Amino acid sequence: GRRLFKHSSAHYKPRREAGSQWNRNEHERKQRELGCGFTLYGWDGDHLAWESSPAQYEGGIGRTVHYLFEPGSFVPVAQAVRHEGIRLIAQPTYSQPYNIDDDPVWTFTPQAKPFNALAWYQCDHLGTPQELTDHFGQMAWTAQYKAWGEVKEQRSEWAQQQGVKNPIRFQGQYHDHETGLHYNRHRYYDPGVGRFISKDPISYAGGVNLYEYAANPTAWIDPNGLCSKKL
Repeated sequence: GRRLFKHSSAHYKPRREAGSQWNRNEHERKQRELGCGFTLYGWDGDHLAWESSPAQYEGGIGRTVHYLFEPGSFVPVAQAVRHEGIRLIAQPTYSQPYNIDDDPVWTFTPQAKPFNALAWYQCDHLGTPQELTDHFGQMAWTAQYKAWGEVKEQRSEWAQQQGVKNPIRFQGQYHDHETGLHYNRHRYYDPGVGRFISKDPISYAGGVNLYEYAANPTAWIDPNGLCSKKL
């Protein structure tokens, strides 16, 4: 189903000779570099609309990313970044009968705020992101893929400063940096072996191979992790 949140931590093996304080600082640096911590996800139907993380350390900044897709598809068009976690509305504990005038959902007026960064996707024939360009038309993020989705990424200095990165892979997939797997809505996909790590939840209705992603990764997609289709 649709994942609503995750709490991740960077894998780090302490170096005994470095001392506890050095290891603590290095672990925190790795956490910041990978963007680990608590993340909320918002959905528009089957599409990921936004993700948001609060500041992960004292003096840090939060990050919220909004995603825009082509109509009726999982092909990304753009992402907009704001250096602030999304504001949540507290749910009150009602001791008296419900009164709509006291409901914060109806009394809170959100304020429109500008984005700090905007980047545009350049995708291949499958809808897989190949590049992100900034508002100057310069490369912000580029990728080199192997056939089944393993990727080597590069980010520009501007992208690193603005927190622009790309977790989107094959259509419908979201890369989890802490595991290396791709969240594919109903299952997780392993690009290292080109297969799902769990059985198809719709069983043989999705094909005779219950772990198969697609017959050919250069011509087929499976946005929901259920049944592949040829483009």
